[in-house]
Amino acid sequence: MNPRGSVVHQSKFRNVFGQPFKRPECYEGVPVTVNTFENSFCCVNPKFFALCTKPKGAFTVIPLEKVGRLGVPTNVLHSGFHIMDLKWNPFNDNILATASDDGTIKIWFIPDSGEVEGLQPVRTIEHHKKRVSSLEWHPTVKNVLGSASFDQTAAVFDIDHNDSWRLISETQPIDDAIWQLVWDWNGEKMFTISKDQLLCSFNPRTGELIQKASGPAHDKKKIIKLVSLGKSNCLATTGFNSRTEPELRVWNKDDLDEKMTEQECGEGSGVLFPFFDADCSVIFLAAKGEGSVRYFEVDGDNAHCRLHQLFQYSAKDSQRALCAMPKRGLQTDKCEIMRFYKVYNSTPLVEPISFIVPRRVEGYQEDLYPPTPGPTPACSADEWLEGTVGEPVLISLKDIASLATDSSDQMTVQISSAELQAENDTLKAEVESLKEQLMKANEEIDQLKALLNSQ
Repeated sequence: MNPRGSVVHQSKFRNVFGQPFKRPECYEGVPVTVNTFENSFCCVNPKFFALCTKPKGAFTVIPLEKVGRLGVPTNVLHSGFHIMDLKWNPFNDNILATASDDGTIKIWFIPDSGEVEGLQPVRTIEHHKKRVSSLEWHPTVKNVLGSASFDQTAAVFDIDHNDSWRLISETQPIDDAIWQLVWDWNGEKMFTISKDQLLCSFNPRTGELIQKASGPAHDKKKIIKLVSLGKSNCLATTGFNSRTEPELRVWNKDDLDEKMTEQECGEGSGVLFPFFDADCSVIFLAAKGEGSVRYFEVDGDNAHCRLHQLFQYSAKDSQRALCAMPKRGLQTDKCEIMRFYKVYNSTPLVEPISFIVPRRVEGYQEDLYPPTPGPTPACSADEWLEGTVGEPVLISLKDIASLATDSSDQMTVQISSAELQAENDTLKAEVESLKEQLMKANEEIDQLKALLNSQ
């Protein structure tokens, strides 16, 4: 009991603290995009860190071991339009998806070396009619990707169908541009939040609308971020209340009009990016333009939900964006339960920050690391479409051999007839140019021979 007589929430995560990496272990010298859309613009897995950078429409990939001052990065150009989102495939650490302001989605295979000079996409998906604002890989099905767009639709794609891609489903247009899409724990539902601040749930196999909330998720009409709370029946949103103060709200996935709980989150004006650790049941909130990360333990069942504030990490340097390392990339021998990669707001620096549970005993702690989703899909797209419900394939973080993805699955490069024709025309032009150079060289040789014979 505390002095006021209320029960103190007991938690093994109560003293979790944030510890930034030392400067030589950071990534220095990579400029971040000037895009002002409220997305992370970065993503990380146990092999690579990817970041939207300059010029417009470009991204770069950094192998995690390549720390320190990086010099001029090698960029990959998606298009001449801003990249709006990018995500690593959870079942292949070498496959990256990018979405653009021009409505296209591209799939890239990154070699283990991280060398991206001259890299070309293995898939180009031209489906949406406007900006693609959000991407999210299916949590259990191999090579299935969800997208949300300002054309007011969400779509689901199989990106490896007969050496090409296919559209699995598409929602009917709702009443406003969609900001973000997320899946539930096993991918049997997908949820969106749109510019009108209304939550929607859909059947991802058919695109059928399951429910549309009757009212806005938050009071102030500012951008809202969304995260699914693991195996629970809960969905969390971050937005602003009527006093323009940031807040966290939790909703029932089966009834999007049922608010289960809410929590005020300070007085800042920056958008709150939520990250949920399903293994520890801890939600982290990072405010854009600030240096703080708040975290709460989520407690309850499908009928009730409670939030318990744990602690707050603070730093003087503000963040432009953050992304979270998957569990299989953490340092379990140091009791690390979360690691963010913080993109600085004012300088070209990416700083990893570890969140650690203090323990007297060093080494792997079984109670901190329950079985967690691994890099193996539960089923194929065809099996899923036939009705298979694939639960995440869980692994133990103690088994190092089970943590790596299969980089041999490179996917066959898809080349359209138009691209083939363009490449053919380019090669023909190069051949003609070489012929002209050869003719000129032969003429010069003949002139030199004639000159020698006349002497």
